[in-house]
Amino acid sequence: MLNITTSQSGEIYKALLRAETEIQAILNQPVKVLLTQPRVIIGNQDFNEWVEKLFQAIKNSTGYPVHEIRSRSRERGLVIVRQIAYKLIYESHFKPSYKQVGRFFHRDHSTIIHGINTVNNDLKNIDEVRNTLNIIQQSINNQL
Repeated sequence: MLNITTSQSGEIYKALLRAETEIQAILNQPVKVLLTQPRVIIGNQDFNEWVEKLFQAIKNSTGYPVHEIRSRSRERGLVIVRQIAYKLIYESHFKPSYKQVGRFFHRDHSTIIHGINTVNNDLKNIDEVRNTLNIIQQSINNQL
């Protein structure tokens, strides 16, 4: 398995497209290079797998199914849990970009930034948010 950094991915993609063109010329037939979903691996831990385990820990501690956490629902309790998930993923040891976090929720980077800023402000002022984060973190510590 090839592990690349985000900063290298654009250059590697362009190189693969050039290679595709060269291979077509050599074989004299169409060739398509297929790229799978990007994966970030640190040590032996896969970022995508870690996020899925995080979702399960959140589900176990809050009762919200993973598909609801990723949904567009605006139900207050679910929104708090979703924004906490943004924060936990973004602040993980994988150090993903806002865009990478957004891919797990089918959201753009600006939504992730807003959610993290909101939850950080709410943590200072709202007991419900602090309590939810503490419950989720305890579950994560037990499961991850």
